[in-house]
Amino acid sequence: ASGEEVDEAPAAGGLGKAGEGAGAPAARGSAVAPSSSGKARYVPPALRAADGGDAARGRQLRGLLNRLSENNLPSISAEVAKLLGEGRQRPMVDEMVTAVLGAALSEEHVLPQIALTNAALVRALSPAAPHLAAFLVEALVSRFEDDYAARRSNACA
Repeated sequence: ASGEEVDEAPAAGGLGKAGEGAGAPAARGSAVAPSSSGKARYVPPALRAADGGDAARGRQLRGLLNRLSENNLPSISAEVAKLLGEGRQRPMVDEMVTAVLGAALSEEHVLPQIALTNAALVRALSPAAPHLAAFLVEALVSRFEDDYAARRSNACA
């Protein structure tokens, strides 16, 4: 039923099946979205398309980034540039920044080749998304400042 309240909210903009955990993939006809009350609410399929396809394009972008390698950089960058040209660009840029920083700043051992490939992708996308590098640097500085402040407060405590 439209307007049905669900106790669990999906993870950061993600869609999940009603009654399942936040990371669950969306099932046909049972997606939930955060509401103004903080609880998740059912979103009918007809209204899910109203986001301009951002969720579908975000999944497609994540799939492309997962397949990114030095060998397929030209084809992946062309497909990502095409995605950036469709619809709203800001959600795609935010998704790119999150993915690139996630690969570069993970707690696990990061291979230099992954960082270089992501940097090459950002450079290749600069004509299609001129502000991507600026948002990336801004997010990196913010993350550094947060980590620095946390370490400094832990050292003083």
